[in-house]
Amino acid sequence: MCRQKPVGKTIGEVEKITGIPKRTLKYYIERSIIVPGCKSASGYWLYTDDDIQKLRLVFLCRELQFHDGEIRALLAAPQVRWQTVLDRQIGRLAQRRGRAEDRLLTAELVRYRCRTGRAPGCEAGVPASRLEAFFVPGRPPQLPEEARRALCRDLYGTFAEALGVDSPLESLRALPCSPPAAETAQAQAAALCALFREKAGLSPEEVLFALRLALCLSGMELLLDVLLGRKGTVRHLAEAVQRYCDTQNKTQ
Repeated sequence: MCRQKPVGKTIGEVEKITGIPKRTLKYYIERSIIVPGCKSASGYWLYTDDDIQKLRLVFLCRELQFHDGEIRALLAAPQVRWQTVLDRQIGRLAQRRGRAEDRLLTAELVRYRCRTGRAPGCEAGVPASRLEAFFVPGRPPQLPEEARRALCRDLYGTFAEALGVDSPLESLRALPCSPPAAETAQAQAAALCALFREKAGLSPEEVLFALRLALCLSGMELLLDVLLGRKGTVRHLAEAVQRYCDTQNKTQ
């Protein structure tokens, strides 16, 4: 406890400053993660500026999925130890992201087959042909890094080719991101599908599949949004093209 006159901020004040809820601050105290060094004359915990900086650090560590014991050890460790621990945790998180992407891609493969009755990659020109690397007997679906990079290049190349000089897709950039069923959104979807039929020989279902793959792969949505000229375009087009495909399927 502090030997001088208690000075600091109360739990309520710290909540307002940091945005960390009171219940979380109390949890940190109960678990001996961050215990303020002072109490007021009334018995309230008082946080120093140094305590508040440590609180922000602890909050970030919890976002990085460190356990309470690991956080306590880190706070007590020399600064040089942090680099080693963070490098290891970044590696773990990257692995989890890769596994999550593999599951998302697997789900899209299954969804495509359910919608069309065909396995993707069988038709000429389908960007998903790289996904054949998924199917290794006796092992869960896993896309090797080289195949993942190649798939990203395929997807980007397909969209970049469609956006060539005097591409009709240029006119889509001026249209608003309307709800999928809106007339403008369906006009975008029809124009996009016609363009990819002409440029890459893709059916509407294959265009939808390519858009959904882009949403699964880290960084691809942002990259294609930049290419297409507006944030949220890939997600908007995927929803619009799905509605377009559903409508086309009903009329056949």
